[in-house]
Amino acid sequence: MGKIYQKQQKINGYECAWNYKLQPTAAMNYFQQSSQEQSEALGVGPEVLDEMGLAWFLVKYQLKFHRYPRFNTTVTVETEAMSFDKFAAHRRFALLDEQGEVMIEGDTEWMLLNRRENRLERLSNVPEMDVYGSGHENKFKLRRLTSVKDWQTEKVFQVRYQDIDFNSHVNHVNYLAWAVETLPLDKVKTEVIDTAKIIYKNQGFYGDVITVKMAQIGENAYRMDIVNQEDTLLCQIELTMKQEDGHED
Repeated sequence: MGKIYQKQQKINGYECAWNYKLQPTAAMNYFQQSSQEQSEALGVGPEVLDEMGLAWFLVKYQLKFHRYPRFNTTVTVETEAMSFDKFAAHRRFALLDEQGEVMIEGDTEWMLLNRRENRLERLSNVPEMDVYGSGHENKFKLRRLTSVKDWQTEKVFQVRYQDIDFNSHVNHVNYLAWAVETLPLDKVKTEVIDTAKIIYKNQGFYGDVITVKMAQIGENAYRMDIVNQEDTLLCQIELTMKQEDGHED
């Protein structure tokens, strides 16, 4: 267990979908921002790590959407660096309503890259990370995604400059956004994401041509592989969908 960081967040209109509810990618942006703010407050923010020749990169992401917050309401964004175990760090996220009930939750696994030597850094070799007060047993286990051989459809995108983050590669949120674009329009307009499992394999860069391959693997389940122009696998995603409940949050 580590130190918990919380912040209040108002749901803005430009972050909402057709149903006046928060976009899944916006929730991921909230989570990313909260982790950066906590790191900044503890003295180990992105710029400090950059000076040390280090950078976090995301390996796995699991999201559960219990309820979607509504436009113009206020939620609490919560995050906690749960554990540092050898090379893997487990960070938990949650979006809470005014009663403190979890609306959206996420678990992530990160690794620390030594950019000067182009290798993974063992977390115990970086004493600055002790400020998080994290444990040393990583209990986050993401189950293997469904294997797919025959893809049903694909869509092509080109990486824009605004898709790039601090580390000069594609921001991890964009992969989910691209994946959603491959879903049938009737699904997108009548249903919402229930769960998302994401495995990041390689980095995408400015100018890359991205192909998202999609297959339906169940009544409300979909698998996507995202590759670049050299057919290098960048990301794998598995989504389950559910009917929008119309709950007024």
